Amino acid sequence: MLRVVSGKWKGRKLAEVDRVMTRPTTDRNKETLFNVLGQYFHGGSALDLFAGSGSLGIEAVSRGMDRAFFVDSSIDACRTIRGNLTMLGANDQCQVVNQDWKVYLGRIEIQFDLIIADPPYAFADIDLILNLIDEQMLLKPGGALVVETHKVALLPNKVGKLEKIREVISGIAKFTIYNHEGESL
Repeated sequence: MLRVVSGKWKGRKLAEVDRVMTRPTTDRNKETLFNVLGQYFHGGSALDLFAGSGSLGIEAVSRGMDRAFFVDSSIDACRTIRGNLTMLGANDQCQVVNQDWKVYLGRIEIQFDLIIADPPYAFADIDLILNLIDEQMLLKPGGALVVETHKVALLPNKVGKLEKIREVISGIAKFTIYNHEGESL
């Protein structure tokens, strides 16, 4: 069972999507990631791409983000996210989008303070995700882009104005963190 690790919803349990179709980020890995990003946020907006159960975006809102957008192509995943948001009373802070990630990134006109992309480990288009986020200028200056992959995945050091600033390995997961060139967390 997934849970919210910290913040206003600390300890609340979250429904999960069928594990055959998703690979949820463990609570331990979530805690590791948010310890690196900063324990708490002071407003801002987050994008949870390949959202699954929505646990990463929910964690961001629990820790102080004003808004979160959840994108997943699975109807079941979106249904699970909506149920989790309703249970937490967070529907007014969040938007769930049942859409292909390429379509969403190509059309959205919002800049985000935090973007978390957690595709399946066998996913082959991570460079395309990075390119679209850079080209569409979806990451605010001073923001962070996090890509979760298998620990052996190699991601580019730089894509346009996005620059890799840190990699953190936790179990079999690796979190690669990007920001705008020349900025730091």
